[in-house]
Amino acid sequence: MNKKIRHKYLKSLGLNELQIHGKLERADFEEVFSKNFESIWILHDDASLLAEVTSELQHVKAIRYCPFESQDISWINKLVNLEFIYLEGPMKGVIDFDNFKSAKEVDVDLCKSTNSILTASISPEFLGLTKLKGDLADLSSSLLKNVRSLSLTSPTMSSLDGLSSFSKLTYLSLERCLKL
Repeated sequence: MNKKIRHKYLKSLGLNELQIHGKLERADFEEVFSKNFESIWILHDDASLLAEVTSELQHVKAIRYCPFESQDISWINKLVNLEFIYLEGPMKGVIDFDNFKSAKEVDVDLCKSTNSILTASISPEFLGLTKLKGDLADLSSSLLKNVRSLSLTSPTMSSLDGLSSFSKLTYLSLERCLKL
């Protein structure tokens, strides 16, 4: 088995997952597409070659992206059927979250690449925001309307003003919110 490319059933989402453990090369595409998958986990390395095959990834429902070095993630915009979006770590490019109308869970490190989540018109049930600077009251109303579970990690957050806007909220997690 190629240790760089792994296929695994992901119980938590009920999806078959493609795991990329190492820099993706063109020679890896045969192994990448050797089995069906609906989820992609890019762990620590460069998988930017996936930008060349986005037309073959339209079935993908979930992406977990957590590299050590900054990579252009703009290609993710073309995966319009994403329901589960987890983006953390250094990133380049820009993600337009309005592309993901089916998003159920979104968990992102906020940066220039992901700030569009703050004004997006999507309505996930789970929302995780790391490095939030600003107030919850500034988030778009459509983003808030279906959130049942909210996870916030923000050393600079000093207020929970706007929390009442999350009318369906049943779970709240606050981590490293040192100024609250």
